[in-house]
Amino acid sequence: MTQHLFNTALQTAIELVAQRRQLRTARDRIESERNQLERVMNTVPQLIFAKNTDGEFLLANEAVADAYGTTVSDMIGSTDADYTAESDEVDAFTDDDRRVIETGKPLHRTEETLTDAAGNERVLETWKIPFTPVDSDEDAVLGVANDITDLTDARDALDRQRRLTNLYAVSSRVFKSTDPEDAFDACVKAVADVVTADELAIYDRNTSEGELVRLATAGDNSESRSRQRIHPGETDLWRAFTESDTCWLPADAVIDAGDAAEKQALVTQLGDTSLLSVVVDERDETLESFIRAVSQQVSAALTQLRQETSIAGLSNDVARTQRQADRYQNLWEGVVDTVEAIVTAETSAAVREAVVDFGDRVAEYAFVGTYDPVTERIDPVEVSEAGGPAKLYESARQTFPAITAASQNEPQRIVDGQATGGAHGEWLNRLLHFGYRESLAVPVSHCGTVHAIAEFISTDAERFAEPERQAVGAVADAAGMRLSTLESASASNAPIAFDFECQDPSPLFPGLSTSGTIVVEHVALTGRENFHLTGRVDGYTETAFRDYVAATPGIELDSIASIDSSVHEISVRMRDTPDRSLASVRDVLMRTDTQLSSVRSRPNADVLAFWTTDPKVIGRVREELSTVSGSCQLVSKRHVSGSSGRRDESAGNTDLTSRQREIAETALQEGYYDDPRGINGADLADRFDVSSSTLHQHLRAAESKIIRGFFE
Repeated sequence: MTQHLFNTALQTAIELVAQRRQLRTARDRIESERNQLERVMNTVPQLIFAKNTDGEFLLANEAVADAYGTTVSDMIGSTDADYTAESDEVDAFTDDDRRVIETGKPLHRTEETLTDAAGNERVLETWKIPFTPVDSDEDAVLGVANDITDLTDARDALDRQRRLTNLYAVSSRVFKSTDPEDAFDACVKAVADVVTADELAIYDRNTSEGELVRLATAGDNSESRSRQRIHPGETDLWRAFTESDTCWLPADAVIDAGDAAEKQALVTQLGDTSLLSVVVDERDETLESFIRAVSQQVSAALTQLRQETSIAGLSNDVARTQRQADRYQNLWEGVVDTVEAIVTAETSAAVREAVVDFGDRVAEYAFVGTYDPVTERIDPVEVSEAGGPAKLYESARQTFPAITAASQNEPQRIVDGQATGGAHGEWLNRLLHFGYRESLAVPVSHCGTVHAIAEFISTDAERFAEPERQAVGAVADAAGMRLSTLESASASNAPIAFDFECQDPSPLFPGLSTSGTIVVEHVALTGRENFHLTGRVDGYTETAFRDYVAATPGIELDSIASIDSSVHEISVRMRDTPDRSLASVRDVLMRTDTQLSSVRSRPNADVLAFWTTDPKVIGRVREELSTVSGSCQLVSKRHVSGSSGRRDESAGNTDLTSRQREIAETALQEGYYDDPRGINGADLADRFDVSSSTLHQHLRAAESKIIRGFFE
């Protein structure tokens, strides 16, 4: 029994020794493994650590200790706050540790910052998992962090390089633009190529309307959700003009969309009046930096465009000013030369020739003609080249520009491309047929009297600008003055045709309606109290004219023959009335070698055409007409050559008396010499209020002088 107990005790002792040896071996192995693990932990570059719920380090490797500038042993039991003054970092670490411990779930941070003992900001990629220490039941967190500072620096460098490349692309497109709108289009397209955004738009401030107007968008403009117009104060977008840098705004300041409240709009100024808007899901500092750089580049491009435009405009202004100066110099040199030629001209023909020569300097075609205010006809007497538009006046019945200029004593300008109607529109159509596009008709007048009419015609529209019109006016004034002087100085007995326009009231046909005119082609002085007039009425029905005659004292209708419904040949007798007497005018005509040859009457005015060989009679006629009409103006005066002189000189110098001429012309006009006769001697004698024997005595004397003049 004793031996058995001894053996049992011995066996137990041996087993205990063996177990102790095994335990020592296990402890040595564990210690070796721990040392090996520590060596591994301290060898790897990763930061490895464990913390309890109080944030105290339970475990840390040398990488952590080096970062905090201490030793591994000193770190045990300390916290992050013991080594860094960056409270934001400590709070972030503590929040993540607590979350892992409380939730029991791992956590991964792709990037977080740690400021080391040297003050360097390191970027870490960190994994944290729940952890229970071997010798404790306390919850803890185990963390491993990679120092990716170099990687992020390289990445940031690549990002900067990419942004620079993208910025260069934007700048290249923008600086190649030729105007602001091109620059805006280039900007949004270039930004859209490198930025992922929901909306890209550029707005410009419309100063006249006081609102922001969308000028450019990325993609289809019709599909853009960006507001088309934003009125002052309507959204926060206007705030961007008060910011010195880029600013973030709620996206609903820019777009109309249901999800606008969930998005952000990055807005920056482009120059002084424009804004760039970029709508994204969330704020992005990298995007903000890039858009800020884009803003600077686009603003610089806009400044450059404005400067280039200003310089180009200034250069164009200088060149245009030089061209205008050369043009004005040549123009006024021509005026000086022409005026000198006009002043030294000895004949009316030389004056007209000088005017036409000036026309060759300012236009491709020019002519000068005389004007008959009664018939309203232009007779071109000097042309720059044969044919051309001047011949249109030979047969035209329309009131073309030269006729209007002469009748109103005002220049008339017709230009292709400008609204022109009536006769002037027809004139322009005919000019285009000749290859011309503009005409300028000016009266050659002096002291209100039209001595001639000149018209200058060009193949270019807008040839006769203000300087040309002033130059033409100066030449016309000089020519009018010289023609007046030459006519006044003429000592010959060549007939003078002169015309007075009388109104307020009209001396012969007062109170005409506005619908037509009366043209008297023959006037016979049939006594001290009578005129006999034959001519044509245009624009009145026969009934309307008869009613006018019946309602007008002193006018008797001898005959009326209708050509059509509004044109009639008429013969009227005009007698003096207590309110209207032309006796003094007839006295002047009967006592001088002067004849009232024709009349043109229109509403409120009569134009009376006279012939005389005595220039002094013109003033006397004006004085006598002024006693009848409130306004009496000499509108035309011209010497008439023998070939176009008075009708009584067509068969030679017959030397008829005024009475003989009146009776002979009236006899011819009324058909006395027709077969059968249109009027007999007795009726003709009644016209002139003389006996038949006296009438035939005047006729025989006139016939004798005319026949002798013809054969001699």
